[in-house]
Amino acid sequence: MDALPSLIEVCRLSALEYVGSESIFAVLSRAEEWISTDFVDIVDSNSQISSYHAGEDEIKSKHNNGIVLGRRLIHSHHIMAQSKRKAVVDLAHQYNLGGYSKYGWPGVVVIEGEERDCISYVDEIRSMRWQHLVVRGEEQVPVRDQEELEQSRVLSNKMQELGEDMSCIAERCKQAGLEELFLTSMKIYSKKESVNSDDQKETAESSIQSTFWQYGALCHVDHMRDGKGYRKWLRKASAAAGCTLLVKTCESKTNRPLIIVSILGEENDVKRVLKRWRTSRVDVDSAGKPCLERMMTVLTEGKLSQPKVDIRLDQEDQLIVSGPILCNILQAIGGTEWLNEFESLVHMR
Repeated sequence: MDALPSLIEVCRLSALEYVGSESIFAVLSRAEEWISTDFVDIVDSNSQISSYHAGEDEIKSKHNNGIVLGRRLIHSHHIMAQSKRKAVVDLAHQYNLGGYSKYGWPGVVVIEGEERDCISYVDEIRSMRWQHLVVRGEEQVPVRDQEELEQSRVLSNKMQELGEDMSCIAERCKQAGLEELFLTSMKIYSKKESVNSDDQKETAESSIQSTFWQYGALCHVDHMRDGKGYRKWLRKASAAAGCTLLVKTCESKTNRPLIIVSILGEENDVKRVLKRWRTSRVDVDSAGKPCLERMMTVLTEGKLSQPKVDIRLDQEDQLIVSGPILCNILQAIGGTEWLNEFESLVHMR
């Protein structure tokens, strides 16, 4: 019952995208998507918060002084309202927590401080109205006393707002040695194993080099009249679903370049982006009015045969690449199947 206002709000926002035209299918699709994804995360989040309270006494009993350094990574559909952005920072100061906040789509908050303060902070933040907010990652480090707790901190002692660029908060977490905690924002979780210090160092380094994607969709877009706005929509939709986006273009035999879009992540998240893509106004027509995408083709979709991909492939600023380079990228992600689909498209063009 507490989650129903969130469902009503996402349906309202979806309807607003279609003012003046038929919207019932888009609204129902968004409601279905909310039930299968957002609501599941809300239930999981409630379970996590309950476990925080239940586990606090257990943590204290294991450590005589009851002092534990805690960390949380909080993921939100978006953080845009000035009141929310201010509350995220002010509450952290109130609870003596440090860390970083990224506003925009999605919103990401990383906090660090005494465990009981982290729990209180999460409780208070969640009491506000959000379209979607969940704790995706957490860490607890037992310490002897308050002095050791302060010495063990690796994030900023004061909450800092870093802006909308995800790479900023990613770099800060990397510098602090919290790569695995940051990767939980994209639902990438590592398996904790007993390893020696050398192995730990190697694992930490490799976690930045590589990303594990379970599922992917390779798509061809015939054209983008509003290229900047179109790519911005794709970035926001993918980020909101916790997916990785790759958009590349290359020259073809015709005057029109080939536009290839890859969406990578968990199966439900990728399907969620594809559904929104088909039912949202992502481009403009010849008159400059927002319109639905009718010329997007999913070349192939499914589980990826390649278990590991260099994440740097998706961090190139250059959108236009040569055909051979794009072939290498697609083969690295989706193997022979993705390469064959792309080569067939090139041959047809």
